[in-house]
Amino acid sequence: MLYPIFYDSFWHSSVHTHWLPARLYQGFADFGAAGEIRESLEGALRADKAAGELAHLNQPASTRGFERPFGWG
Repeated sequence: MLYPIFYDSFWHSSVHTHWLPARLYQGFADFGAAGEIRESLEGALRADKAAGELAHLNQPASTRGFERPFGWG
């Protein structure tokens, strides 16, 4: 898997889908879904997955096909 943390859509969009719950958790850690958010982020934001992201990003830009603007589909 090329993006072990940020998967299921364009990389940039998936980063945002992780950022929003993290901000909610940071600002409102006592609300009902806080436990689920924490569990999800802890499962996704792990050192081994970050290493996979970095390995892909460290490839030459010409070979990785990193991200395309929306509308190129």
